[in-house]
Amino acid sequence: MKEVLEMKITKPFIKLDEDIMKDIKIQKLVFNYGFEAFGIYITFLTLFRYYEEENYMINYKNTKILSRNSFGISETRLKNFIKTFVEIGLFNNFEKDGEKYFYSKRRQEDLLAQKELREKQIAAAKATNRKKYEKFSTDIPIR
Repeated sequence: MKEVLEMKITKPFIKLDEDIMKDIKIQKLVFNYGFEAFGIYITFLTLFRYYEEENYMINYKNTKILSRNSFGISETRLKNFIKTFVEIGLFNNFEKDGEKYFYSKRRQEDLLAQKELREKQIAAAKATNRKKYEKFSTDIPIR
């Protein structure tokens, strides 16, 4: 139990390997589409965390607003990049109830693990606070 109580709440983060440029998928991406594509890929990795309600997947319907607000390129161009990421194997497609989504399986796994850790940290903090409150409330004499 002591181990759990010593955990600190952490900010969300992206696990980015130091040798990402040795990954064959990233090499294909950069060689064929340049560092602009790599930058868009990394930006998507940061954006997936805002889609927790959709299980860290982005609906293709959101590409219009994303192309304008997050990337500054046309929606058609952004969709072409997403298609490339899927073809290379960096992203996956998913369909549910007629809605089409794309996601990064690895990033989704990381975000789910971070969410689970955060929930454990919050539960541990609440338990600690509850114990402190119980101790505090029994130390004060009632008149």
